[in-house]
Amino acid sequence: MVSGAIVALAAVFFVCFVAPTDFMAICPEALSIVVLLAGTWCGPRAIFALLPVGWTLLGGAWTLEDRLAPELEGHDLRVTGVVCDLPGGVPGLQRFVWSVDTAGRDAGVPQRVYVSWYDAESPVRAGERWQLTVRLRRPRGLLNPGAFDFERWAFRRAIGAVGYVRASAGNRRLAPTAARCRLAGVRQRLADAVRSAMTDARAIGFALALTVGVRQALDDQTWTALRRTGTAHLMAISGLHIGLVAGLAFFGVRVGGRVLLRFGIRCRPLVWARAAAFAAAVGYSALAGFSVPTLRAMVMTCGVLAMTGVRRPIPPRVALALALYVVLWIEPFAILAPGFWLSFGAVLVLLLAGLGRRYDPDLRQTRAARLRRQLRGLLWAQGCLSIGLLPLTGLFFGEVSLIAPLANLVMVPLFGMLLVPTLLVGVIALLLAPSVAAPAIGLAEWLLARVAECLYWLNGWPGIAVSVPALHGPAIGFGIAGIVIVLWPRPLPVRFGMTAVLLAVTAFFARPAPAPDLRVVVMDVGQGLAVLLQTPAHAVLFDAGPRYRSGADAGRNVVLPVLRHFGVGRLERMIVSHADADHAGGAASVLAAWPRTNLLASAPLDGSAARFQRCRAGQVWQVGAITLRILHPDTPAPGGPWSENDASCVLLLRSPSAAVLLPGDIERRAEQHLVTRGVLSAVDLVIAPHHGSRSSSTPPFVAATRPAYVVFAAGYRNRWGFPAEAVRRRWGDTGACVLTTGDLGALVFEVRDGGRLRLVQRYRPDRSRAWNEAVTASGCRSGAPTN
Repeated sequence: MVSGAIVALAAVFFVCFVAPTDFMAICPEALSIVVLLAGTWCGPRAIFALLPVGWTLLGGAWTLEDRLAPELEGHDLRVTGVVCDLPGGVPGLQRFVWSVDTAGRDAGVPQRVYVSWYDAESPVRAGERWQLTVRLRRPRGLLNPGAFDFERWAFRRAIGAVGYVRASAGNRRLAPTAARCRLAGVRQRLADAVRSAMTDARAIGFALALTVGVRQALDDQTWTALRRTGTAHLMAISGLHIGLVAGLAFFGVRVGGRVLLRFGIRCRPLVWARAAAFAAAVGYSALAGFSVPTLRAMVMTCGVLAMTGVRRPIPPRVALALALYVVLWIEPFAILAPGFWLSFGAVLVLLLAGLGRRYDPDLRQTRAARLRRQLRGLLWAQGCLSIGLLPLTGLFFGEVSLIAPLANLVMVPLFGMLLVPTLLVGVIALLLAPSVAAPAIGLAEWLLARVAECLYWLNGWPGIAVSVPALHGPAIGFGIAGIVIVLWPRPLPVRFGMTAVLLAVTAFFARPAPAPDLRVVVMDVGQGLAVLLQTPAHAVLFDAGPRYRSGADAGRNVVLPVLRHFGVGRLERMIVSHADADHAGGAASVLAAWPRTNLLASAPLDGSAARFQRCRAGQVWQVGAITLRILHPDTPAPGGPWSENDASCVLLLRSPSAAVLLPGDIERRAEQHLVTRGVLSAVDLVIAPHHGSRSSSTPPFVAATRPAYVVFAAGYRNRWGFPAEAVRRRWGDTGACVLTTGDLGALVFEVRDGGRLRLVQRYRPDRSRAWNEAVTASGCRSGAPTN
């Protein structure tokens, strides 16, 4: 079982992360048959190990085939379907997964759609059937190093299109419940009961996460505190919660059965107790939506119950392998989620910690001695978890909490022994006898509010989390191997020698690559702009991307992860070209992360007065060997005040061998003024003014700059049609390499060893996987400069 599960995991990992991008699309049925024939030739164990691989190939191909037909993008479609998950969102916006009815479905419309509904006429609830007019597109998201990959998330959830609801008289609720998603309706009613019974918003977010697995109600402040204190795992319903519920059911029914026996009523308490524990584990997992950690815990719990029922012990490693194999069968693309690796990794670390711990064989210990031994065991387990999950935590979140052992030492027992039982008792009472639920719900709400306050307090401590730059695969692999050897139970010969060797190899691979003389990262933020300018010792940010209608912003979702990915520990300066939301929308999030950053902008921004400086033509800064010069705006402006776009800060960066021009959103008038002043000259890279609009990139401006590369920071299929085709041709006619972030994802340029500026990475074509949408316009290739 153990070896088969490991082989299955390795094979699925190969299909998802190593195989060519189009591997799943190459006749998946034939590939699956070949896999099974190979297993048949190698024997039953090989068949057992390779069955999930065939299922992965088929499932991936079917998911990719069930995507919106390209010709339907941007058209209004009237569709009927069922809301199959609890809606999320913010005030004025609802988002939900919509399962489209097969009957009457137009050709090319996928079965599962992720829908946004702005200013809905009535609230949408899980389990309801709706008829809606929607405008859809294929699941294409932003692609940036170190940031969230929406396309990967959509592929894992088999979502074939995303879109929004259009205003229409035909939008209406057809039925309050549907048989296809009845469980979602039950979860919705339970969530509504929790919301109505509590008043504290922080407590409601925690309660929904711990009861129905809905974490959308946790705000950004709470998530930041959870992540930086290393306690985010408590919000995932996993072994702690499932084991607690199953244990309470087991012992409760067992005690009840023994009471019946005392009254002469014949029963089998152990059998009933196992059945109750099984039902409780499955029921709680269903309410949590069968997430990956929940599914793993449920399978392990049910496997242990089944084996104890037939009086056969099951080794912990076999239980873990069984859970792994079942998860790969049920949801093979669960390995795309960080929760998969963190959940199974945590259990593996605990197994190693338990096997390696020494137990005192003296059974005549006092209660105080037993308590001390249990406390030592708890400390040992927390220490092992903190150390054992370091590589995965740094890989997935880009930072490591330094107070995680201390925080978990308090929070894990608090959640397991007091908070979760109290909350579950209150929720069960809400369903069965609402009139008596108030004491338990009130106590749970009070405890959850205090937990939130404690987390916020800890989050205020300086230096509690350390950012981790991007690590190479070998460094992660050798680091994990070293941790396994440290935790492996005795006896293990030459443990310390092997550990020293592996740590040395890890340090070798983990050492940062030689930093370039200059790195320019044009981020994919949708319709907006954010550019990182980085030298070996300095980092400057030009613009911070847009604020989205969902309430999120590019500063938090894109800019900060990209800065962590490239190892930016201190942001020296942020330049915001102007106050438009597509350039300044993420500035507040960046300033919150680096409050001591100097801000340069054409006008004051909200909350930035302390370190604000207005940009003016002639300002110059020296950053190592790099010179930053503001070319515009001039004051007073000739011919009257500048428009908001024409008042953009225009930045010229010069190094000994390269020049980069960032003109913000200037248009025809400001461009002509710069040409007339004679401050423009040939550069290596230009960020096209105003995203490539027809009102910018005039012929004199293009002729004056003559770049090797020009980048249009424009969103995919944006409603303004940027960049304009005439503007694209105008830049292309000069021989420049024309690139668009909406087509290619983030773009990385570098100068090394005094050479010329080179395009080293186009994130979509160069880092694409099977789930990523295809490149629509390739531009020039990564490598040597164009001219």
